[in-house]
Amino acid sequence: MQSEGFHPDAVTFTCSLKACGIVGDGDKGTAIHDRVRKLGLIENNIILGNALVDMYAKCGKLEKAQEVFDALRNRNVVSWTSLLAGYAQHERSHDALTCFERMLQHDIAPDAATFSSALKACGGLRDVNKGIQLHADVERRGTFNDNVIIGNALVDMYAKCGLMNNACEVFDNLAAHDVVSWTALICGYAQHEYGEEALALFEQMRSEGIPINDVTVSCSLKACGSIGALNNGIKIHNDIEQNGMLKTSQLVCNTLIDMYSKCGMIGKAHYFFDKLCIRDVVTWTVLLTGYAQTGAIDQVFHLYNAMCQQGFKPNSITFLSILTACSHAGLLEEGQIFYDIMTRKYEIFPTAEHDTCVVDLLSRAGQLEKAVLLMKEMPSYPNLALWLTVLGACRKWGNLELGCHAFQKALEVDVRDPATYISMCNVFTDAGMEEHFREVEEIGFSCMCH
Repeated sequence: MQSEGFHPDAVTFTCSLKACGIVGDGDKGTAIHDRVRKLGLIENNIILGNALVDMYAKCGKLEKAQEVFDALRNRNVVSWTSLLAGYAQHERSHDALTCFERMLQHDIAPDAATFSSALKACGGLRDVNKGIQLHADVERRGTFNDNVIIGNALVDMYAKCGLMNNACEVFDNLAAHDVVSWTALICGYAQHEYGEEALALFEQMRSEGIPINDVTVSCSLKACGSIGALNNGIKIHNDIEQNGMLKTSQLVCNTLIDMYSKCGMIGKAHYFFDKLCIRDVVTWTVLLTGYAQTGAIDQVFHLYNAMCQQGFKPNSITFLSILTACSHAGLLEEGQIFYDIMTRKYEIFPTAEHDTCVVDLLSRAGQLEKAVLLMKEMPSYPNLALWLTVLGACRKWGNLELGCHAFQKALEVDVRDPATYISMCNVFTDAGMEEHFREVEEIGFSCMCH
């Protein structure tokens, strides 16, 4: 266009920015931003300003989106929703809900897209109380009762929060069901280990002629893996091989490997892995995790080295699987080395699960005092799982003194957790101190009743 002597105007730039957002080309979008800024087109053009916020938000450049948003002289519901949606899309759910509250404080009435993104943020945080509040707000306004976008967002929010009865109730009351509605419900069941219900819904969806997408298939395969439904998984595999989805969806390929691994078919999982022309870090990690679950530690190390040699950067889940495998194999030195590589070389912030694996490694090796000293320096401390790990090891090694200390510390974190009392009772029982066993039982019963 420009090579032929035509000069783009605000409408042209707006359409170009929308295209950048769709394909995720933040660099091209930034170049367009520089151009329109030099031309002075942004100052009084809210449509162009909104397009910039939306482009940066969709591309994950959220600080830049916030910067453009803050500089807008005028803002409308599109401005706020574009920013909010970006935060929700990129898993910054707290920021999304903060944005929503600020929008209401500025007396901007939310539309269907606003509510949808806010509900997505609630699901991301598992904040069902806020989700219920938004649901009530939607019903009170009365203008979105038949809106499929909000309906689907409500199903998804309740499903992510584990309230499957609420999700089903909203689903049943929808005026129409589309692939998003069905998929949200199926994924909710799969996520919360209701594999049979997820697969029953998947079959019902297919029988009603609703087209499936890669997320539907991925969640259904996840359900197969969770309950060991190998035959269902093979059937889905055959179907998607015929419809070509395996050639277009990395998500489905990765989930298929995971399904075969969880169903005890690690050889089949590896065979499918070898056939793939394209792999990402998740592909490597799901296969590595499968071998870790079977205790094949040599294969775990082999896959880790191979993925690094091929230029893939291991992620948090990769290291969690490796640390778990090291713990179960009793490889103390190797586990400590990998924890160090994770935190120092790759600068991955350890989660409570990573820390628990390292404490478990030391505890299994009988180095209980060292485990306690180390865990007090860990980012996730104090953490109930850490103290329960030590408490379990005290039973194994007969360390009654440290066991009592770990018991008290665990109570400081959560006085009502039954696992703490059961673990301490086991320590006393193995030590032949049944009289203290009764005391712990009585304390636990008293605490859990108040």
